[in-house]
Amino acid sequence: MGGLIAERLQVSLPLALYALLLSTAVAFPVGLIAAARRGRPADWLLTGLTQLGLAVPNFWLGLLLALLFAVNLHWVSAGGFPVGARESWPALRALTLPAIALAMPQAAILRRPSVAGILDRDVA
Repeated sequence: MGGLIAERLQVSLPLALYALLLSTAVAFPVGLIAAARRGRPADWLLTGLTQLGLAVPNFWLGLLLALLFAVNLHWVSAGGFPVGARESWPALRALTLPAIALAMPQAAILRRPSVAGILDRDVA
């Protein structure tokens, strides 16, 4: 059983880390932009996109991304992971769409308690 977990961890751990990096890289700047433009159209647009990110399930976003980028545009393969690949580029390409599908709702969650509350505080 430990072998099965270790085998699955070779894909799951990099995927989780990649999704975490993507969600943080998206949520932080979006939160800063929305906080800096609070109450303006840019804030409303980003808030609407955040709500959309919360509403769309991960599996649905993953299917849409695969349909667009793998089936229609042929930029990435539709499935499979190159286990044991010597280079990291094929693995990174294989993990990109699933990582985006996992990261976008998480980025919306991270952006929600935006930086606006922090910027409103008086610094003593």
